[in-house]
Amino acid sequence: LGENGKGDHVVLNFTAEGKFIRQFGTRNSTEGNQSKQSLGNPADIYHDTHTNEVVIADGYINKRIIGFNTNDNAFSQYWGAYASIPGGGTRAGDFDVSQATAGADNINTDAPNFGDIVHCVTKSDNGLIYVCDRRNNRLQVFKNDAKGKAVFVRDLVIAGDTMGLGTATDLAFSPDNKYMYVADMMNGRIWVLWHDTYEVLGSFGRPGRYPGQFTWLHSVVADSQGNLYTSEVSTGRRVQKLVLVSE
Repeated sequence: LGENGKGDHVVLNFTAEGKFIRQFGTRNSTEGNQSKQSLGNPADIYHDTHTNEVVIADGYINKRIIGFNTNDNAFSQYWGAYASIPGGGTRAGDFDVSQATAGADNINTDAPNFGDIVHCVTKSDNGLIYVCDRRNNRLQVFKNDAKGKAVFVRDLVIAGDTMGLGTATDLAFSPDNKYMYVADMMNGRIWVLWHDTYEVLGSFGRPGRYPGQFTWLHSVVADSQGNLYTSEVSTGRRVQKLVLVSE
């Protein structure tokens, strides 16, 4: 579990029965992009069972990805945009929703650093790692080298001319890994991409509060049947289920 409320600079690990296992980071303590121990309001997590690494999008205050070894809980690596040393400023103080509203940052799809918020990190079945750099309207794609370290592969720009809140806020894959579903916060839609080539096949949704529309679209996940579940935050305040009817 990752937390990004006031002072919640931690990731907590529990068993399925709710027994506490471990903690990464320290409450009420954040030390910037190059700290190897502290976090800054983490946004997303995945556990790589092949490398025994928990990988965290440390992205509401910091602007980076950081990993820890789950065998001994030790720091394993961190990286910023283009797999560089994490750079750029960090937020002063605690995150609040006003800092996610339009106009806080200039969007740049070629930015040398991650913007804020570094909103998602996930690994697909083909071994590629995807990071949502929402403020810069892009996903960045990485892979692990022979030593397990992150190497930059390419940018995936999502509606690059969009201003305001930014676009790429979360990512899901169809059960067969043929399709990618990218949640676009500012435009209130989900983009459908062909996973192998990253060709944009289409999109659905629009800003609004009716079924199938989105307000502050925040997260998307796919189930084993190919149905999608989305969450909306702030004034959105709901979860929607979108049923797959055909390919």
